Amino acid sequence: INTKMYLMLIIKIQKCNIGWMMYWSFKMSSRFVTYFRSLNPAVKKALAEKCKTSVRYLTKQATLINTGKEASLFKPSICTAIEVFSLGEITRKELRPDDWSDIWLELIDA
Repeated sequence: INTKMYLMLIIKIQKCNIGWMMYWSFKMSSRFVTYFRSLNPAVKKALAEKCKTSVRYLTKQATLINTGKEASLFKPSICTAIEVFSLGEITRKELRPDDWSDIWLELIDA
């Protein structure tokens, strides 16, 4: 195998890994979309209040996640609020699959 072929192989592997991570992030965060859509308007409003944001913002985020345009745009504080509000049905790890271990060190061994 020559240097050019080796570099092309490395690039393909990296693209595959990035694609897998994007797929994983999308699949994990899409659970939030399902959860959020299942809530009635009053509960969505209560969730938004718990997150200190608006229903409109949460709806926009769910739409972005559902179309695959963003893995997760939620701030850590919103992720925590969603996990508490959903009684653990949606976790911080799911909402921030790429960087949760950098944010919540206490979850690493959990």
